[in-house]
This record gives sequence, structure tokens and C-alpha cells, in this order.
Amino acid sequence: MLLLLLAACASAPDAPTPTETPDNLVIATDPPVVTPSPTRTNTPVPPTEEISPTFTITSTATEAVSEALILEQHLYALGFVEVGLVDGIIDDQTTLAIAHFQWLNQLPITGEISPELMRTLEQNNPVTPLVPPPFPARTLAHYLPSGIEINFLSARLDGLGYLDPGDPAFDPFDFNTLTQAAVQDFQRAHGLNPNGMVDYPTWNQIFSPLAINASGETRFLPADEWDWSTVLFPLLKDPIDLAFDGQFLWVLHSSGESAFDNQLLRIDPQAGLVNQGTPITIGKTDMPDWEMPPNSEVSAMLFDGNRLWFLIPRSDGPPQIISLIPGSAEKFLHQTFADQLEGGFPGRALGFDGNRIWATDDNRAWAINRQTGRTTHSFEVGWVTRGKMTFDGRCMWMAGQSGLATFHTGGNYPCPGDIHAYSMPSDDVAFDGQRIWSTGERWDSVYWLDIDAGVMGVPVTVGGAPSALTYDGSILWVSNRGDNTVQGIDPTTGSLGPVIPTGRQPSAILREGDNLWVINAGDLTLQRINVADYQIEIIQPTVTPTPTITLTPTLTITPTLPPLTRNLQLTSPQMTGDDVRLLQNQLIDLGYEQIGVADGIFGPLTDEGVRLFQTINDLTVDGIVGPITWGVLFSGEALGP
Repeated sequence: MLLLLLAACASAPDAPTPTETPDNLVIATDPPVVTPSPTRTNTPVPPTEEISPTFTITSTATEAVSEALILEQHLYALGFVEVGLVDGIIDDQTTLAIAHFQWLNQLPITGEISPELMRTLEQNNPVTPLVPPPFPARTLAHYLPSGIEINFLSARLDGLGYLDPGDPAFDPFDFNTLTQAAVQDFQRAHGLNPNGMVDYPTWNQIFSPLAINASGETRFLPADEWDWSTVLFPLLKDPIDLAFDGQFLWVLHSSGESAFDNQLLRIDPQAGLVNQGTPITIGKTDMPDWEMPPNSEVSAMLFDGNRLWFLIPRSDGPPQIISLIPGSAEKFLHQTFADQLEGGFPGRALGFDGNRIWATDDNRAWAINRQTGRTTHSFEVGWVTRGKMTFDGRCMWMAGQSGLATFHTGGNYPCPGDIHAYSMPSDDVAFDGQRIWSTGERWDSVYWLDIDAGVMGVPVTVGGAPSALTYDGSILWVSNRGDNTVQGIDPTTGSLGPVIPTGRQPSAILREGDNLWVINAGDLTLQRINVADYQIEIIQPTVTPTPTITLTPTLTITPTLPPLTRNLQLTSPQMTGDDVRLLQNQLIDLGYEQIGVADGIFGPLTDEGVRLFQTINDLTVDGIVGPITWGVLFSGEALGP
């Protein structure tokens, strides 16, 4: 299939190749300020899958909305993802997509729905946007290792007329002297340094819709004739994380174990859609494609002030750490760590303490030298760690198997609040200079822990299913994927600011200058929201400020929730204590009489009662009484048999 796609690229020198799936990145072109349609020199290549939308022009208001919705759906399916939200509203984003479609298909560029537009959409072979293959995160040149990216490059140079497949020296899988000469010719035509080496800028230009062919022609208008700014940037499939390096926004996508399922987008917030770079493949190694490790799934990303870092967790081989140079989009390091462990379990957390990178594997966090990539030492942190770590100046905090996990980066010293960290929800984490915050999606709340006092406070109720946090120095921002909003919190009082609507399923979030950037995972868009004038009305309570510090460390789902100092479960020898007796009494009070007598011993009958309680109350049935089961048990809303 891949070779057939590349052959299609080669057969149409000036026409963009159609996309096989709308999950790929689209280089969208902005509407020109002039109306004449650009001259076409070649017949468009039919798409690999025929899409035949059927709809008619209507006149009533209801029919007009339906027509707009169907139009947006089909434009998105064809790869015009600059449509943004498919909501049946002809807004600026939809107008851009219509103008883009009209431009590529030789229609008058009006940005409006017309019978001619509908007829062209009904054709089996409308011209669709160019979908560029990803940059391999390394410069390509003669004598350097080759991979499938050479096939991408050869097909595109052939399509632009810089390579001749009839030449006896032509080899689409080898970067040879013929390829080097073609690259040099292309570079001269575009005012680039003709060194014959394909770095990120050259790769972007080769796969740009503005590329000039070997005849000196391009059917796209000069970029200086466009005037368009956007608040929505199209993303790839499964965006999971977001970072900012001071100039570019970086969006990490991870949807499988293949290197081509794990891609990185570099987005310039000052540029329009057409001037964005191609995606970057970061999990791929320099070894031949057929010898690549089977797992290239990237689980976490961070920026250390100099380079971007990525973690590929353990699967059937040791975990890998990668660093990327933002300016050149090339790898600085890509190597394994913690490979002395045999049969270990994956860890998925990544952090930076201002000096060293920390990555988890098995039940430990490993300190990694940023210049060599070598591990120096490790600390035990517990199992199933994941996400981006948060550093409070002494300790790292992250999501763990049960609540938050924490460790002191300076040695095996206790962290303030560490014995209560497990009572925090095991979700996204942020630090405001005094408090550790984490999202509790199940309870629609954000929880906090004062690390100096070592106690938890009253949770702050926010929107539905809070999913991500970021602290900008004064406001704690939370994205609520349950009701498609973002909201600000004043961390010193717990006061809430107004909700801001977003796209569907907002996930990762960060603040950059006056803008809040949000990944809308449901819409596959990156959204920019200006929050320069965002105001939080500070509500001063009459007695004590909010959030308030409780006198005893409790998971405050309700004010009367007793503290839980350990997970309770059936073990050998059996667990005993007042906490077990408290558990048994509460279960008996709720009607779980099969437990028998509350003797303070966690035996098989107590295990049976716990599992029945978890089943009836729609909890994970594992027989373990952790913070979630404990919280529901004493919530006042627990169900009996």
C-alpha cells in the first residue's frame, strides 16, 4: 500500500496527493485575497478511496444548517481539517476550508456554498490537500543510513521533476549521487544552501504546497498574497501532550507501537496554517526499518529549557530515552536505560528537576545525565507511574498505582506530605509554589495537598471530568473534558473564574504569554484562547479562607471521612488493625452481613464483602480498599446489597 501511494505521488508532479485517511496531518492553504483560480497544469490524481457525498441546495433555515453540517463532514473526510469543529456553522474556519477546496479544484474562490461547489464535491475525484510524510528527526544525505524516508523523498522529487525514474542510476530506496544532485537543484530553485543535505527546513520546503517544480512553476500563489490568522490548528490522530520551547509549540501524538504512529508536530503560533512544518517521527532509530525495535510508543514529553525529551516505556525490551534539538528537529540522544533489569514492568513518568532528567521503569525512578543519556542512580517510587512529573524544589510528584507517588531527588529522604500522597487522585499534577494539585475526574474536583504542613484541604469543585492542569504563576488552569471547558482557579483562596468553552474533549493545556493553548482531542485541533483579560472574582469567606487546611489528613470527599493510612486487602499473613475494624463496621452498617463480626482481621469473609461492595457501587472489583473505595464507602451515598 505504501509503495502504491508513493507511486501516486510520483505520477502527479504539480497536484497534491490525496490522503488515505483524515488522521494524517494536512498542510492547509490559506485563502488568497484575489479571486482568480490558479492555473492547473496536471490532471488531479483520484483518491485511493472514493467519497461520494450526496446533498442538495436547500432554502429553509433548518435545511441550511443540515446542508452546512453535511458539507463540513465531507470536507473533513476529504482532508480539509481546517474546518475545525464540525458543528453546522459556517464560521471563519469553514470558510477557509471551502476556499481551500475551491482553490485546489479551479473554482471561483468565494468561501461560500454554491451549486458549483456541491457538484464538484459530488465528483469521485476532487483534488485533496497534500499530506506530507514525517521528517525522520535526522539529516538525510549521501552515504548516511537509509530508510523508508528515502522512498518518500525520491517520490516527491520525481513528482516535482527533479528526478528521472528512467535514469539507470535511479534508486527510490537509496540516497545516491543522483538523489544528491536532485536535492541540490531543488535547493538552488528555492534559495536554500545547495549542500545536497536534507535537513528539516529543506524537507519542509520539498513537501510544501509552495514547492517550485523543475520547470520553475508552482500553481500556488505567493505566500505574501495571503492574509489569514487562525485560532485552530489541525492535529494528527491521538494527541496526548503539549510543550512550548519559547518559540514553537510541540504536540505529541501516540496511537500505537509503530514509529509512524508516534509523531510530533512543531507549530509556529506566529504563522498561518500553510507555513507549519511537517510532522516528525521521533521513535524511529537509525537502523534499517526491518530491524527496528517493535515498540516505539512514546508515553511522555517535556522541555528542559534546551531540548525536548521523550520516554518510550519498556515492552519486550528496555525503556528508551530520546532528546530532540528544537531548532533543527534532529535527535541529540536516543538510547536505552535501566537495561540491567530483566522481566521488568513499564513505567511511564518523565520529569526534570533543573539538573537531571528522571524517567521511571519498573518500580523505580532513574536519574539520567542530559549530556550522555546515561543513568547515574535510582530511587524506588512504586508501580504504574505515569505522566509528566512535577518538581517542588525537593521532591518529584507523579501519578502512581494508588494516588500520587513522590520521591526526594537528593537522596532517600522523606518528602513532606509523602505519607498522604496516596490519598490524592492519581491524575494530572501541578505545583503552585506551596501546594500540590491533582485532578479527580471521577468527582469533578481538583484536590490539593499543602506540602509544608503535610495535610490535604477541601477539594475545589470544577467542571465535568477535569483532565489536565497548568500553573502560570498566578492562576491554576484546569481543562474539563466532560463539559468541554477550561477554567481558572485562584490557588490561595480556591475561587473560580468563569468557564471558557473549548472544542471537544480538551486534554493537555499550557499558558504562553496572553494565550492559553488547549489540545481538543475529540476534534483533533490545537486551540488558542486569549486570556489576557481573564478575571477571577476572589470570594473571601467570613471565617476561614478557601481552600482550607483540615486539622487531620483526610480524603475530604465528605467532612467526616476518616483517614486511610494504607491500602487494605487480603494478604498472607492477614492484615489486622483498627482501620480494618472500621472498614468492617461500615460494611456491616451498610448491610453486608456476610462479613460476620468486626474483629479487626481482614480475612476471606471481609474480602468477599469488599468485592460485593465494589460490584454494587460500580467500582473496580479487585478486593483492595484504596482511596477510591474508602471514599465511596464513607461518602454517605454508598449502596448496600
